[in-house]
Amino acid sequence: MSDDISTLKRRLANQLDQSRQRLLDATKGVPSDQVINESWTLHDVLGHIAVWDLEAVRSLRAYNEGNEYSIPSLDFNDFSSTDRYNQSAADERAVWNEDQIHEELESAREAFKQMIHEIPDDRYPGNMLFPWGPHGTIEQLVIEMIIHEEEHAAAIQAVSGKAGSVDTD
Repeated sequence: MSDDISTLKRRLANQLDQSRQRLLDATKGVPSDQVINESWTLHDVLGHIAVWDLEAVRSLRAYNEGNEYSIPSLDFNDFSSTDRYNQSAADERAVWNEDQIHEELESAREAFKQMIHEIPDDRYPGNMLFPWGPHGTIEQLVIEMIIHEEEHAAAIQAVSGKAGSVDTD
């Protein structure tokens, strides 16, 4: 394994860990039934983040196998298809208890980090299909996922009165 790629893999995994910790810090003291945005509760938001980690894993796995994966029901040019997908995933997890949501959140992130390390070095600089449609590098996928997670962490903080304590840069 080349030192540069090995360092990149560790850096990406560490950035994912840091982002997740900021999210978890934002949720401290917030009840799972607290409405965060529109009609989504904290429970829904955490399930949503886990779902997107799992979708990132599917895209990375496909890329590692020489294939491509994107969510079949999504149309990159039609944001409403993403809304429908997100709502369907939230509806499925609505009956889950808090432990189930947190278990999926943790296991999905661990699988995401594991896939980052499993991609062979020679495939790392390549162009892969993201779960929501466009192509980019593994590093770009991780950055997009972190931005997504930190946007939700900021929304949680805004509702809980902790606004301003998450750095989304």
